[in-house]
Amino acid sequence: MLWNGNRGRLAAVLLTLLACSDDDSPTGPHHHGPTGGGGHKGPLPVHLATEEAAGVRVDLRGPEHLLTGYAELQLILTEVDGDNHVHGATVTVRPVMPMAMDDGGTMVHGAPSETPARHDHEAGLYSNSVVLLMPGTWHLEVAFLAGEVAGSVTFELEVGQGGKLVALEGSDGTSYFVALVGPGQPDVGKQELEIAVYRRESSNSFPPVTDLEVEFEPSMPAMEHGSPDNEQPLHLENGRYRGKVNFTMTGDWRVELDLQRAGVSLGVVEFDLSVN
Repeated sequence: MLWNGNRGRLAAVLLTLLACSDDDSPTGPHHHGPTGGGGHKGPLPVHLATEEAAGVRVDLRGPEHLLTGYAELQLILTEVDGDNHVHGATVTVRPVMPMAMDDGGTMVHGAPSETPARHDHEAGLYSNSVVLLMPGTWHLEVAFLAGEVAGSVTFELEVGQGGKLVALEGSDGTSYFVALVGPGQPDVGKQELEIAVYRRESSNSFPPVTDLEVEFEPSMPAMEHGSPDNEQPLHLENGRYRGKVNFTMTGDWRVELDLQRAGVSLGVVEFDLSVN
């Protein structure tokens, strides 16, 4: 049940939690896995959980340590009888977090999700990215329809605090969420820089923002210099903006992005990255 009187308080809570986050992304093996955004390096997906419904086993894969911000999730649908992959299904993914409020009521809010999930027939995977807005216990509601077979399962996920998501109160009065999609593990040299931008329409609706101009500037605060040969991000689809950033040396870098609409700045967000 959505308690309308608490919407403003939820927005304030989200903005407060996200404004001061630190980047504590896990280290470990990395790969150029499927992200729907060009194959950014990120944590190797691992098996997270399994549920069954309507004669279908649903396996969930993703980062071993889920953190606030962008996460690429993978689903594998398999027939319980016969052990064959289920192909061509329509799969929707909805992350929700129930919150107990001070007045005894319950607020249920969602998060951005790129549904329906993309299907890789050869690998048998349904890939779906989500942007987890705050730490805590999330419920991932997965529904599938394959021919006449329909079912749904729910996974419970624990999410820690990350540093690759920024909440922005825009100059137009709109609340935005900006997630760093890549690079996941930046290296020295020129590489893709991608962000995803969403606006808060309600506690359960976060449509992608597709009409922005984005200008960014990388810098090394400790060295007081930037880098040449960067390419400004352009919109691809579904609120994804991709350009290229050039990190000229190892160390701590800051990427500052100015989000604009029709030449008017909505606000500036920044991400701190450790370049290997």
